[in-house]
Amino acid sequence: MIARRLVIVSLFTAVAFAQNFTVDVTDTVLPPDGFIPVNVVYTGQDALTSFKASSSLFLNDQGSVPLPVAVLKQCGDTVQTGTIDLVDGLGSLCLKIPNSAGDGKYSGNLILVGKKPDTPKKITFSKPAAAAATLVTDRQAETLTLSRPWYSFLGIGFDPVIGSAVLQEKSGKGAVRGFTIQVDGTLKAPGTFDPASNLAFTAQGEPLEKPSSTGATTERLKTILPGASAGVTVQGIGLQPGEYIIPLRFSAPNTASDNAKITLTVDVRDSVWLAIAVLGFGLLISFVITKIITAQRRRIALTQQIHDLRLSKGGTLPPLPAVVWVDAVLSLCTRLSKRFWLAGADLIDARIASIRNTVDILQQVRELCASLERHLSPLLYGRASEAIFRVLSELGAQAPDDTAVARVKKELAPFEDWLDAIKFPAAFWTTIQPSLLGLQREIAAGIVPDPCKPAVAPLKTALDTALAAAPQTSDAASEIYQIYARLRLLWDARLDTELFTKMSANPAPDLTECFRLADQKAWNLLKAGHGGLTIKMPSTSDPDGLEAFTPLVFSVDAPASVSGSFLFRHKVKCAWEFTQAPTLQWHEKMRFKTKPKQKEVSLSPTTMGPTVVQYLPRRGRVHVSVTLSYNGEKPISVGSTRGPDIHDSTDFGILDAFGKIEYVSWAIAAAVAIATGLATYYFKNQTFGSYQDYLTLALWGAGMDQGKNFLQALQSVSAQPANSPAAAH
Repeated sequence: MIARRLVIVSLFTAVAFAQNFTVDVTDTVLPPDGFIPVNVVYTGQDALTSFKASSSLFLNDQGSVPLPVAVLKQCGDTVQTGTIDLVDGLGSLCLKIPNSAGDGKYSGNLILVGKKPDTPKKITFSKPAAAAATLVTDRQAETLTLSRPWYSFLGIGFDPVIGSAVLQEKSGKGAVRGFTIQVDGTLKAPGTFDPASNLAFTAQGEPLEKPSSTGATTERLKTILPGASAGVTVQGIGLQPGEYIIPLRFSAPNTASDNAKITLTVDVRDSVWLAIAVLGFGLLISFVITKIITAQRRRIALTQQIHDLRLSKGGTLPPLPAVVWVDAVLSLCTRLSKRFWLAGADLIDARIASIRNTVDILQQVRELCASLERHLSPLLYGRASEAIFRVLSELGAQAPDDTAVARVKKELAPFEDWLDAIKFPAAFWTTIQPSLLGLQREIAAGIVPDPCKPAVAPLKTALDTALAAAPQTSDAASEIYQIYARLRLLWDARLDTELFTKMSANPAPDLTECFRLADQKAWNLLKAGHGGLTIKMPSTSDPDGLEAFTPLVFSVDAPASVSGSFLFRHKVKCAWEFTQAPTLQWHEKMRFKTKPKQKEVSLSPTTMGPTVVQYLPRRGRVHVSVTLSYNGEKPISVGSTRGPDIHDSTDFGILDAFGKIEYVSWAIAAAVAIATGLATYYFKNQTFGSYQDYLTLALWGAGMDQGKNFLQALQSVSAQPANSPAAAH
């Protein structure tokens, strides 16, 4: 329609106006470069220095696809112009024919306007058919394996070159003009791959548009002259792991063959570092979950054992070395079992197992003392408990061997007979006879002052008589012990006239009163010499010093005049105060490790007597003080004294070593898992990167860690006796 209108306008103009311009080109053959030079001669009478020039649409012989033609001042220009200069009536211009012009003959009008329009100049050009060309590629297929960089999972693009080809015009007869790139055949690619957005082309160093997924024509490339060649590079955009088969065909309208094809086979997989990370993640998750679950299970079992042992031991026994040692071990095991990473649970089990024999004995002693206290008088019970605790002291602050356990149980067995009315006299006699014989020898070897003889002689005679034959009844045994006790008090007080007189008055005071008088005298002596009271600290030959959770013996040293008294050794109540300030290590000072929450720890044990066995719960500096009291009297204080420095228990270091062993074993398992997992699932899979691939690797890593745990469990169980507590768990 537009072309017809332009023709009508041109004819009307030709009739209405005279011709003032002539051109030297009306029919020509289109040169290869697409430029047609035209010379214009002005023949009008009016003076004219320039004119305007334009062109109509050119039509081919079939009248289809109107072709726009540009008017240039000179050939080679790129900017269209409408004004042409005249020099001496002569002007020149150039017509630029688009590359889209097909073969055949085209015609159109050149419209020239001076001071008034001139008759349109009909121009005809012919475009000869191009010589047939043969387009080929230097290869028919290319295979490539690529690994995406490790950071690709962050969404950063992966745009590698996936293929290249050299296009060549093989015949040497005709140029390849306007060839195209098409996706030809069956395309194979993972996911939502689209050639239009996931492929990019570069020809002779210049980027080109991407082909569509339907294989439609895209960009027309530069001309390839006869016998010449051009390099084409294919780039993938945002490629995902998987196998790509991309068939490409290069074609042009005047090519005579269909051999310009190349099939790109590209295998893309994720980075090996991502595979290693997933393997490590599987190992780590397995390790953490196993540690948490196993630690929680073992922690519950350990807590239950500790609780049962505390109940069995009870809290009514005096702080003897064995009692304090059991408390120290249970406290240490409690603290160790509360660690988040429960390392060395078997070692904690072993620590708990080491106190079981002692706890059994303590439970037996506690129940035995409770029964004796219910059945005996205070005087006899005091004698029994003193003897029992003396036997219990043989255990010490360490794990007893089987021989020691058997000996202690054998020595405690006779005290069960004290609960039997028939067996009591013989059992009681066995216990007190050594003391009676000792006092008898002591009096025989000593000198009784004359004022004391009237009171001592009858009791000495009664003692001799009692030693001649064992008592047969409980009352007889009790009476003999009262004679012994009164004689013991008088003998010890023989050099103290005032005290002896009070004890031997007529009528004789009650035995309880005699004990009170002796104790009061000793207390007065203790108050008089309290300036000589000092706290004796524990010592060690270990160069590493004293450790936390180790039972330590602290005692009060008194003047010789009172240190051997029964009151000082058994009846003075000593209220101890241990104050411990933590010693910060370098990594705590630098805050690489959390500082202790409590600035100070205060412990306040109480003993009946000048000796205490105590453990300290952590490292740090210790200060010790003690207050002595008796029967409501004004107490005696021994001021704070700098004690020894306490270091961390070596058990913490051992458990740290166990933890390191666990980490080392995990690292070895990780190395084996990574080596075998990569060899099995990564390097044999050229398209590694799917969800299933990663899940398989993670499970492989977790399986290797669980296999390691299984082997360790087998080794641990096989190394333990069948009846051991740890094996039971």
